[in-house]
Amino acid sequence: MVKFFYRFIKLILFSIIFLLIPSPAKASELPQVMIINQVRGTECCEIGEVEIFQKQLDYFTEKQLPAFFTLRWDVLNDSKFIDVIKKANSELFNWGIFLEITPDLATAAEVNYTGTVDNWYQAQHAYTLGYLPEEREQLIDTIMAKYKEIFGHYPTLTTSWIIDTPTLNYLHDEYGVEVHQITREQWGTDSYTLYGGPPHYPYPASRNWAFIPDYAAVNPTIVVRQTLTDPVWNYGDTQSRFTSQPNDFAQDGKGFEYFEKLFNQALFEQPVGQTGFALLGLENSMKDKYQQLFKQQLQVVADYQQQGKIILPDLKTLKKTWQSTALTVYQGRDLVKNTSSQAIWISGQNYRVRIIKKEQQICVDDLRLYDAALQDYYADHQARDSSYWVTPFLIDGSRFYTHEKSWFGKEYTSNGMLPLPDMVTQPECWELPMAISAQDQLQLKQVDAETLTIDYQSEEGLTSLIFKPTSFKFPPALDNVKLAWSVNGDVVYELTKKCATNFCWYTPWVNPKIFAQAQEIQTSAFLPEQRAGKISTAQSKLYADNPYAIAGRNPVRVVFIPRDEQGVGVKLESPPNIETEVKLITDPALVLADDPQFYDFMSDEPQRAKIQFTVDSIQLTVSAHFAPNCKNNPKYCLSHPRQAWWYLRSLIGDKQRLFK
Repeated sequence: MVKFFYRFIKLILFSIIFLLIPSPAKASELPQVMIINQVRGTECCEIGEVEIFQKQLDYFTEKQLPAFFTLRWDVLNDSKFIDVIKKANSELFNWGIFLEITPDLATAAEVNYTGTVDNWYQAQHAYTLGYLPEEREQLIDTIMAKYKEIFGHYPTLTTSWIIDTPTLNYLHDEYGVEVHQITREQWGTDSYTLYGGPPHYPYPASRNWAFIPDYAAVNPTIVVRQTLTDPVWNYGDTQSRFTSQPNDFAQDGKGFEYFEKLFNQALFEQPVGQTGFALLGLENSMKDKYQQLFKQQLQVVADYQQQGKIILPDLKTLKKTWQSTALTVYQGRDLVKNTSSQAIWISGQNYRVRIIKKEQQICVDDLRLYDAALQDYYADHQARDSSYWVTPFLIDGSRFYTHEKSWFGKEYTSNGMLPLPDMVTQPECWELPMAISAQDQLQLKQVDAETLTIDYQSEEGLTSLIFKPTSFKFPPALDNVKLAWSVNGDVVYELTKKCATNFCWYTPWVNPKIFAQAQEIQTSAFLPEQRAGKISTAQSKLYADNPYAIAGRNPVRVVFIPRDEQGVGVKLESPPNIETEVKLITDPALVLADDPQFYDFMSDEPQRAKIQFTVDSIQLTVSAHFAPNCKNNPKYCLSHPRQAWWYLRSLIGDKQRLFK
């Protein structure tokens, strides 16, 4: 009896101690890091090196890091690459296909290829949406057959920076592809724009448009987005400077510490209840200096893995985690200028909202509406020159904004054609109650899988914003906030609302059929492809990027942007007629296909020159000032004060551009 009593006491004490010890986080709750590297071969188009590929594999093996590698056609047909793959650690590495179309792939698939060495990367050449529907399947069948010939099975992961949705469905249905990688949010980079999709986390793709989530889908393809982006600064940036990729963040001098802050923020500084996520990777065609930075990134990943802070999921775990996560939040602070600015992206089943905080101002400057029935424009169209995935929006502060006045320039109101980060503009936005203090941060709480709240002290007291998968609660919208988008009198999409005294619940609604019409009619908003047409005097622009230059030393660069009445780029059949008394050093035929077009003019003598462009009956004029070199000839400048002022303006302009 005594022994039984002591055993009972020990059991009670052990149970108490066990309950008091913090339990480790479940694997599914740990932040996830996914690594996908794209492997290019030696054919024409951004040539990749087998030596770099081998070094990547060696380093992953050394650090025991699992990774995915997607292989281009020219890799699958190169014995040097295949030998390396066959010797690689099959337990660490998984292989997929990089659907970047090369001339040899097109030839093998008996598909006409029109790209060149200079423009191979453009969407109409490099990706399936540039081809006819039957050609797309021929391309897929050809590369899949080659992959199976080597590996004995079909891949479950594919990469292409943009893809038409029927082809993605074909990959899934015919070949069992479970996960597909597209590129990040970007405007115009490499001729393809992806704007308005779920911005960070993996999501189940709609079978109608892969850029739209569909959380009701049965056995969907999961879409992941290339590289980790800065939640504050990537929005509206057209120069690819604010991502985790070494060739992006290093281009303007940001060091490795920027990556570490961005990486840690994405994994460990999201609200409780939100699984952190980061996708990394680097092509084997990138220079050695970027490969070295990538190795540093992998060292950080390896350290965190050894410490049990993260997991590197397989595709089954990835799909299980994100297939039904219908409400996500991705937030961050200003890592570039270290201000109190903050950005929060909330993605639901039928909407996306971006909330920014600048000083005391709180506003929504991006609001997208989703419907899984929306159709991909490229399902039955081919990409021409540029391709655009732009989702329905009520607010897009990156495209519609006002520049603050500067010392030299006038206030500029955008026309939607040139995105800029909202951190440097006054974006169009839905203004919310202002915060009491500029230093106060918005407090996020993921209550459960169905509810997210954002609280802060405002001038009106405690302001609480609530988000559900299909609706959100805000203070009533001001009169200047457009809650509906129409075409020819028909509502394309809108926010319906149910309001009480101090708040409203807003629910998105979209008419997919009318949205397809809006894409064709309101092309400047949704499909601003450069097309043949008549240019407009009011919408076209001709301006000097640097109106002041030093004679005999550097040129004045003139920018020509031909636009139609909607503000959409016009593809000219022949170069403009250019009249000027200074020397044109650009061959107009070589820049004819560019949008915008850049022309350089030189003068050996100080002078003010008139430059006139004529297209059909449209004439546009700009002035260029060629200043004397006052450093070399101060006496001339003393006797020509107006031209000396041009010299000063040219120096200041150089400094401004360097700063930008």
